[in-house]
Order: sequence, then C-alpha cells, then structure tokens
Amino acid sequence: MTALSESIFALPWPVTIILAVMFFVAFLILLYPDRAYGTRSRSDIPLAPHTKPLIGALADMAASAEFRLEMLLEQVRKMGEGKPYRITLYNPMFGPMDMIAISDVQDVETVLKDPFTFIKGDLVSSQFSDFLGKGIFASERWHAQRKTASHVFNVQNFRNFNGDFLHEVDYLIKHLEAARSAGAVIDLQDLLLRCTLDSFGRLAMGSDFACIVQQGSVKDGRYTLPKVEFMEAFDYVNMTVAQRAMNPIWQLQEMLNGTTNKIKACQKVMYEFADRVIADKRCNMENGETIGEDGKSTDGRHADMLDYFMRTTNFDGGVPDDQELRDACMNLIIAGRDTTAQTLTWVFYMLSYHPEVEAKCREEIIRVFGDDGQPTYEKIKELKYLTATFNETLRLHANVPLNTPTCTKQTTLAGTGTTIYPGDIIQYSPWVMGRLQSIWGPDAEKFSPERWLDENGSVKKESTYKWPVFKAGPRICLGMNMATQEAVTFMAQILRKYRLKLVNEDDPSKWGKYDVDPAKREGRYTLALTLGLRGTVDFEVHPQK
Repeated sequence: MTALSESIFALPWPVTIILAVMFFVAFLILLYPDRAYGTRSRSDIPLAPHTKPLIGALADMAASAEFRLEMLLEQVRKMGEGKPYRITLYNPMFGPMDMIAISDVQDVETVLKDPFTFIKGDLVSSQFSDFLGKGIFASERWHAQRKTASHVFNVQNFRNFNGDFLHEVDYLIKHLEAARSAGAVIDLQDLLLRCTLDSFGRLAMGSDFACIVQQGSVKDGRYTLPKVEFMEAFDYVNMTVAQRAMNPIWQLQEMLNGTTNKIKACQKVMYEFADRVIADKRCNMENGETIGEDGKSTDGRHADMLDYFMRTTNFDGGVPDDQELRDACMNLIIAGRDTTAQTLTWVFYMLSYHPEVEAKCREEIIRVFGDDGQPTYEKIKELKYLTATFNETLRLHANVPLNTPTCTKQTTLAGTGTTIYPGDIIQYSPWVMGRLQSIWGPDAEKFSPERWLDENGSVKKESTYKWPVFKAGPRICLGMNMATQEAVTFMAQILRKYRLKLVNEDDPSKWGKYDVDPAKREGRYTLALTLGLRGTVDFEVHPQK
C-alpha cells in the first residue's frame, strides 16, 4: 500500500467520503465539460450560452423563469436567427434532457407536419395529465377525438355561435358600464375569461358555469365579480401544472406542501360538474334523443361537442367512458377559453399603447355598422382591420408561446439539415418567431396590423408554419376561425361604446423583471399552458366621443 493510500485511509471517514465525492464529481466534469450529465456529445450543433458542466442550462433557466421568453429571444439572436442550438439539462425526476431549439420556418414545418414522429412526450404528459388527462392536447389519442370535434366547427355553427358571443358580450358591456358609472377600474382579463369560460362550456357540454352573470360590486375603487367555484378550481389546476415545467422536483414538492391534495379537491369540483352533465345527456339518449344532420337534437337545440362524442366510438373502437368524455371537454374549454380571452386582453393592452390603431379600428366599426347597426355574422366578416389587429396581437403575443414535442425516430430537419435523434426534445417558440427579422422583416417588433392587409384591404393568408400560433399541419387548431370570429365580435362591441385606458402598470408584482424604466421591464405575462397577463389588467372605462 502506498503512502498516499495509507494517508487517505487514515483520514476520518466523513473526510474520506467528501474527498471521494469530489473526485467523482471531477471525473464527471471531465466527461461532461460543456453539457448536462447524461447528454450526448455533438459537434454539429452549438450549445446555448452559459451552459455549465453537469447541469447544462439548468441554472440559467431557473434564473430567468419569470421572464423566460425574453431570455429565449436573446438566445436566438445571440446564436443566430434560424440557427438551431442545444439546451441540455439534467432533471432529477426525468434524467438527462437534450433539447434542440429551432426557429427556422422550414424546420418548424418538418416538426408540425409529422405529429406521429414528434409527439407530446412523457415529460409533458406527466406535467399536464392532471389537467388535460388523455385529451387531444396531451395524448396520442387525439386523432379520433379531433375527427369527432370537427363536427362542431362548420360554417352553419359559426353563424349560430355569433348569437352566443353577442349574449356573452352583452353581459360584459353591462359590467363595463357599471364600472364606468362608478368611476372604478376593472380587470378586463378576468371579465373576458369569465365570458369565454361560459361560452366554451356551452360549446363543449351544452352548459355554462354562470361566471359572467354574477352581480358586480365596487370596493376601494375597483369593480369586481364574486368568485365562481368551477372557475377557481379550473384556474388553480391550470396554473399549478404549468409551473411544473420550471421545477424539476415538482412531484416531491407538491406532495410535501399540500398541493397534491388541493389539486384533487379542484379536480373533484370540475369532474362533478362534468359528470352531472354527462349523466343528464345519457338519460336523454336513453329516452330517444338523436342528433340530425343539421346539427340539431330532436328537441331543436344545437348539438354541443359532448353530444357528438357520446354518439361515436373512441380511438380503439369502444364506447367512450366518462373519463374520456371529461378529458375531451376540458381540452376544448382550455383551448378555446384561454386563447380568445387572453389574446383579447393583449389586444386592448396593445391598443392602449397604440391609439392610432384603436382609432382605425373604430373608424372601420362605424363604417361597417353605422351608428346602431347589428353585428351580424356577415357584418363581422367585413371587419378586416379588426381581424388584422387580432392577428398582429397573436403574432407578438402567441397564446401558446412555447412548444416542446419529443422525437420518436431519427429525422432530418428540412431547413437547416439538422439531425434529430429519438428522445431529443424540440423547442420552438411562436412568441420568439413573431419577433424575428429573418421571418417578419426589419420591423418585426413593431405593432402594425397593416402587415396583414393586401393592397385591396383584404386579410392576408400567411403560412401557418411562419405564424404557428394555432399550430399547423395535421394538428392545426380546429377552432382558429371561431376564435377569430369571437374576438372580433368582442372588439367591435367594446370599441364602438368605450375607450379603455390602461392603468396601474407600475406595480412591480405584475412583472417578472421590474425596472423603473418601463422600456426595461420584462415578463408581463404569466407562463401557464397559455400566455395570460400576470396579475390584474386594470382599465378605466370611458365613453367613446
């Protein structure tokens, strides 16, 4: 035995263990000097800035969790717009993670055109299964459910939806008027989320949650509506599961801090509501209710999505059980409710900083509707500038800002020729892509609805791979046209009556990264499944002149 080994064994055992760990870590650093533990060595794709040995980009991602999208945009610009780069991590729960960040339009097209090669992997499924279950967002069962859901999204139903949207916006107008009369501020995002939760509840299950019909009140200069149990439960689960993406030990933490039990209590509220609706519909079916080719039931009502699901077979040819029916409904509600309400909130947020755009919107409304014209389905379709404004808002504030599908077989991306291996996670961000000059030109960060209009004033049809805010390819959002129709209807009815003034934006709690200089603030959003605004979005309500 050498003198060195004798001296080591002569040390107290705690010191020996510490030295052994240090030697082991040093050995691992030699193996993984520039990337996360367990990830492969690749010389063909550069690593993200600030990648550390063993942990990869974990520290950088944790430090920027509250302004993640701005950090990703900075990375893309630093690495070169359209050029892929690697983000390696070591997740204690899921092991090594090799992510390839892409922003080239053709690369994104390769991914979105093949939903069977690029799937929602185990990481995403485990994070969101408490909310989305086995529905069309997070499961490979989506094809059968999508085919059934498509029955709801047809031209005739779009006409029927218009009346439902007007019903909701009438309630919203009443609350805006109450706030105006009281001289109170109002959280527009909360109002819009209530409207769309009710409207998509009816679309999905034929029953709403009575969110917007509540009686409002004023306290300390703020107009608010009382809480609704289903909405509180829905929003809690939504936010909780979204935060898991930034927490590698979320399973352990949720079990210890009581979140797991709170989620189960919220699920109970949501499931009991859905189960009551399902039971009522089963009873109607047993009593002979049918759905005709015109989309109406035997009692004359318009069929909802649940009606169609209960009358079809599931992905393996069997009859859908209650869990599958619940999952399908919850998926549609979150897909439609959040997209429209949150993007509408961003619309009025952007209009507050661009009064010239708001003036053009109002000019178009007056020209199309006159002083008191009715907002019919045909008239809504004539609102080209409002549609362009909605599209432009989505370009800069994509409602699903970040996507991370997992590759199942070796593939080459068409744009950059990058090889993707099984198990690699692709990361692409519509939010980032909307700000890239390589895609949208030198004025990419300028809010300009005019970019969506051709020389005749008609709305341009941009490639959905260039503008993947509603996804693209086989999994393109079935409700994208309906979401636009609903948004434009709400915009028209609000702007023809009111001018909304954004206030209280100097509250540091509304920003992921606050600065006294508004131009240096980041993270106005909250990263859930969808891109809502952080905290309240307060407006003063003034009559249009």
